[in-house]
Amino acid sequence: MKSIRLILCILLLMTCLPPYGFSQEENPGQQDYAENVFRGTFLLNSPTTEMIPPHSFNFMIRHRFGEIGPDNSISKQFLGLDLIANIRFSFGFPIGKHINFDVGRSKFGKTYDGSVKAQLYRQVRNGFPVSLSVCAAMDYMSDAFPGVQSNAFFEDLTTSFHYKESHRFSYKYQALVSRQFSDKLSLLLTPTYVYKNLAPVDRENGTILLTAGLSYKTGLESSFIFEGSYLFNNQADNDLFPLSVGWEWGTTGHIFQIIVATTNQLSPAEMEIAEPSAYNKGKVYLGFNLSRSFWSKKFKESH
Repeated sequence: MKSIRLILCILLLMTCLPPYGFSQEENPGQQDYAENVFRGTFLLNSPTTEMIPPHSFNFMIRHRFGEIGPDNSISKQFLGLDLIANIRFSFGFPIGKHINFDVGRSKFGKTYDGSVKAQLYRQVRNGFPVSLSVCAAMDYMSDAFPGVQSNAFFEDLTTSFHYKESHRFSYKYQALVSRQFSDKLSLLLTPTYVYKNLAPVDRENGTILLTAGLSYKTGLESSFIFEGSYLFNNQADNDLFPLSVGWEWGTTGHIFQIIVATTNQLSPAEMEIAEPSAYNKGKVYLGFNLSRSFWSKKFKESH
């Protein structure tokens, strides 16, 4: 109940705070929707309420280098580039104006994933206070399972443990709530539920978490971006929560982000619940996201 109350209080605060400082003039007689709430369909790791326009598609690369700390690993491992890295490729495409699909593949676990996002409402200036979308994702880990001891059991402690095909699947469900407060500042709140068919002995299958993010435009083409998650259960052994900060540049069709993150997991069901690095001791991951949009002739004619 405390978790639900916290989420409701934050949502209420986002809807009550007034927007300010919009430079565009209102257009009487039309719905004055908040435009370009975020530069892309993903903030850092989490999807945003932005949608891929019809007659276009999006290609995205996410890359995280190895872990570095406040020691000689910064220079000796060349900012983590010499260490084991993770990478994810994905394609996003729309079905109409209000539904997007995304398919991807991550190096760790040789994991394939797919997701669908539906836009329910858009923020209207001096009207509906937030944009609201929902997203559901599924991961499939195709790599070989790790070995287990012969005396391993399921949680009933009587049935001998053996892997099942269903153990490869994980699921993620999100509500995406955003609000543009000005031409520069936008906030994103994402209540999330992740379910893993195979969980460690000391963890529950389902994880409830709340992710908050912000984008602050520092220029016509650049923004500071932040993302952090709070897990209400299945918290990490080091009592830390995943965080990411970054700097992004956006031009027509391109978004490039330089990122400092506390995890190198990139598949949807893992990136927010994996145990973060000991960033309280200076250990982090460097990385980048690169997004490229492509348009068909129909898109150009309609614009």
